[in-house]
Amino acid sequence: MQYTIQCLMQALRQHRLDPTFNDMFNPFKMQLYNSLPDRFTRKQAVSAGVIIGLSIRTVDSYLKQLLTQHLLEKGGAYGEYHKLGYEAACLLTRDELLAEIIRRLLSHGLPEEEVLALLRGL
Repeated sequence: MQYTIQCLMQALRQHRLDPTFNDMFNPFKMQLYNSLPDRFTRKQAVSAGVIIGLSIRTVDSYLKQLLTQHLLEKGGAYGEYHKLGYEAACLLTRDELLAEIIRRLLSHGLPEEEVLALLRGL
């Protein structure tokens, strides 16, 4: 737990978040992501997902997560996406990073008072 806190605080100090530190890169999600072209439709994502053994619901869930993680962006037409790449996922504003760190520390069971004390030390 202490190591996790140190890593998150270091990320805040560096003003970036290393995506490999996250749980966001599970192997099935990344296999789907890597199998898709730079621009694709939901239908193409579902087809690629079925080939690697994912359900339609799982593909939809992964697409939503990849959007949140800034690895995908919705395209112009309904159901279209395009990849932003790993670099885009690494760069967050300070406020986004701070919010993510607070969320993670609280989700690891750290009391709110301790989270606030850690943040005051920055």
